Amino acid sequence: MGTGVMIVNPNSKLCFSTLIEGGTGTASMDKTMPEFLPERLEPGTLNVTGFAGLAQAVAELDYSIEKERCMQRKIIDGLKKINGIKLYTEPKNYENYLPIVLFNKSGFTAETFAERLSEHGICVRGGLHCAPLAHVALGTGSSGAVRVSLGKGNSESEIEFFLKAVDSIG
Repeated sequence: MGTGVMIVNPNSKLCFSTLIEGGTGTASMDKTMPEFLPERLEPGTLNVTGFAGLAQAVAELDYSIEKERCMQRKIIDGLKKINGIKLYTEPKNYENYLPIVLFNKSGFTAETFAERLSEHGICVRGGLHCAPLAHVALGTGSSGAVRVSLGKGNSESEIEFFLKAVDSIG
């Protein structure tokens, strides 16, 4: 079972084809789906647990990313002080960027350095990140780079731990 969201202007007069017929809660005896939404697209039992998960995921989106941008600045400032680091992320205006940092450390491929950080319990991604042409443009086309993606669950102490780990690997 899957879940999803579709927003339709009720004044649009759109009519959708169905994939599965019958079994609505409003017209259980009908073998065809009703013309009105959302029932037209809801045959059988709804994926209630899936919708509960989707609702929680949407609720998690309701936050400000300013904390993550502050941590991004701290990571970038900290990485600049570490020998052998090549930064590919250094926004002039952090407001226009997601809280992501992209870097490499000399003497390591991106994947090898990500593995070394993993040995310290740090989860990052090393490689081409499904964007080989972006890495060609950055000059990292052969092995990519290490990507740090920050989220609302990250803490200041994790940033300090990360920077110490990066500095200690060499």
